[in-house]
Amino acid sequence: MPLAYAFVDVVERCRGVRRTAGALLSTRQRECLALMAQGRSVKEVAILLGLSPHTVRDYLKGAAKRVNARSRSQLLSIAWSRGELDEAVASH
Repeated sequence: MPLAYAFVDVVERCRGVRRTAGALLSTRQRECLALMAQGRSVKEVAILLGLSPHTVRDYLKGAAKRVNARSRSQLLSIAWSRGELDEAVASH
Protein backbone atom coordinates (compact mmCIF):
# COMPACT_ATOMS: atom_id res chain seq x y z
CA MET A 1 0.00 0.00 0.00
CA PRO A 2 2.84 2.51 0.56
CA LEU A 3 3.43 2.44 -3.20
CA ALA A 4 -0.16 3.57 -3.78
CA TYR A 5 0.30 6.46 -1.33
CA ALA A 6 3.53 7.43 -3.05
CA PHE A 7 1.72 7.45 -6.39
CA VAL A 8 -1.02 9.74 -5.03
CA ASP A 9 1.66 12.04 -3.63
CA VAL A 10 3.41 12.25 -7.02
CA VAL A 11 0.16 12.94 -8.87
CA GLU A 12 -0.75 15.71 -6.42
CA ARG A 13 2.69 17.30 -6.76
CA CYS A 14 2.32 17.24 -10.56
CA ARG A 15 -1.06 18.95 -10.25
CA GLY A 16 0.49 21.63 -8.07
CA VAL A 17 -1.40 20.67 -4.93
CA ARG A 18 0.22 22.31 -1.95
CA ARG A 19 0.31 20.53 1.34
CA THR A 20 1.22 21.80 4.72
CA ALA A 21 4.55 20.61 6.06
CA GLY A 22 4.27 17.08 7.37
CA ALA A 23 0.85 16.43 5.83
CA LEU A 24 0.09 12.74 5.59
CA LEU A 25 -3.31 12.82 3.94
CA SER A 26 -4.16 13.34 0.29
CA THR A 27 -6.33 16.23 -0.79
CA ARG A 28 -9.30 13.93 -1.40
CA GLN A 29 -8.90 12.27 1.98
CA ARG A 30 -8.89 15.70 3.62
CA GLU A 31 -12.00 16.72 1.65
CA CYS A 32 -13.88 13.62 2.80
CA LEU A 33 -12.78 14.15 6.39
CA ALA A 34 -13.71 17.83 6.34
CA LEU A 35 -17.26 16.96 5.29
CA MET A 36 -17.43 14.20 7.89
CA ALA A 37 -16.27 16.75 10.49
CA GLN A 38 -19.30 18.85 9.55
CA GLY A 39 -21.52 15.91 10.50
CA ARG A 40 -22.22 14.62 7.01
CA SER A 41 -22.81 10.93 6.37
CA VAL A 42 -20.75 8.83 3.97
CA LYS A 43 -23.65 8.95 1.52
CA GLU A 44 -23.87 12.75 1.72
CA VAL A 45 -20.11 13.10 1.27
CA ALA A 46 -20.30 10.84 -1.78
CA ILE A 47 -23.07 12.93 -3.35
CA LEU A 48 -21.30 16.24 -2.65
CA LEU A 49 -17.99 15.03 -4.10
CA GLY A 50 -19.49 13.06 -6.98
CA LEU A 51 -18.14 9.75 -5.71
CA SER A 52 -19.62 6.42 -4.75
CA PRO A 53 -20.07 5.71 -1.03
CA HIS A 54 -17.65 2.81 -1.45
CA THR A 55 -14.97 5.21 -2.73
CA VAL A 56 -15.52 7.58 0.19
CA ARG A 57 -15.12 4.65 2.61
CA ASP A 58 -11.89 3.69 0.83
CA TYR A 59 -10.55 7.24 1.24
CA LEU A 60 -11.44 7.16 4.94
CA LYS A 61 -9.84 3.74 5.43
CA GLY A 62 -6.69 4.90 3.65
CA ALA A 63 -6.54 8.03 5.78
CA ALA A 64 -6.97 5.96 8.94
CA LYS A 65 -4.09 3.71 7.92
CA ARG A 66 -1.84 6.68 7.21
CA VAL A 67 -2.29 8.09 10.71
CA ASN A 68 -2.79 4.77 12.54
CA ALA A 69 -6.34 5.60 13.64
CA ARG A 70 -8.66 2.83 14.82
CA SER A 71 -11.96 4.64 14.32
CA ARG A 72 -13.40 7.55 12.37
CA SER A 73 -13.65 9.68 15.48
CA GLN A 74 -10.00 9.00 16.27
CA LEU A 75 -9.13 9.74 12.64
CA LEU A 76 -10.89 13.11 12.84
CA SER A 77 -9.21 13.91 16.13
CA ILE A 78 -5.75 13.11 14.78
CA ALA A 79 -6.37 15.03 11.56
CA TRP A 80 -7.52 18.11 13.52
CA SER A 81 -4.57 17.97 15.88
CA ARG A 82 -2.12 17.67 12.97
CA GLY A 83 -3.70 20.66 11.19
CA GLU A 84 -4.76 18.51 8.23
CA LEU A 85 -8.33 19.82 8.18
CA ASP A 86 -7.95 23.55 8.71
CA GLU A 87 -7.85 24.53 5.02
CA ALA A 88 -10.18 21.74 3.86
CA VAL A 89 -12.95 22.73 6.29
CA ALA A 90 -12.61 26.39 5.38
CA SER A 91 -13.12 25.61 1.68
CA HIS A 92 -16.39 23.71 2.21
